[in-house]
Amino acid sequence: CISAVSAAVLVTLSVSALTSARLPYVFETTFYYLSGDTSRETLDRGPLKGIRTYGKLANTYGLILDDLDEIKEKCGGAVYVANLNSWYYLHLEKPYGTYSTWYVEEDSETRQLHYWELHPDKRPEYIYIPKIDRNTFSADNAAAASKLAFVQSLCECETKESLAGITVRVLSWK
Repeated sequence: CISAVSAAVLVTLSVSALTSARLPYVFETTFYYLSGDTSRETLDRGPLKGIRTYGKLANTYGLILDDLDEIKEKCGGAVYVANLNSWYYLHLEKPYGTYSTWYVEEDSETRQLHYWELHPDKRPEYIYIPKIDRNTFSADNAAAASKLAFVQSLCECETKESLAGITVRVLSWK
């Protein structure tokens, strides 16, 4: 009985050690943004300041912050971010033009439109549409184009596109 328990513990420890050693590799190959980038950087600004990450991710994060900084500088009213990245709102330090910073893709158009109909005073002055997928940090231009088409169906606007996203300045609501 002692031999069986000892063997089970030994096997469990061996599998645990092997899994722990391979976990970073499994994580890195699960997400697509690494592509051989092994450089490490520490984020030096924004809500994620101090986090150590890969160079490519740090560069993408910097591009997103550049877009948000431009909105922060120009915007005097509410902002809406068409994606599930609540930290964008933290960085902007502006009133929210949405019912919640928790973005739900499945009802993002219908629920958001209903919210703006009920609360026209909460309609945003600026809308930010990220082109970067939050899980893989790869570009998702089709999703961004779809979100932009929805926004353009609701308002007259000016758009400015960057590598990381689309900044929409609302001129008037339809």
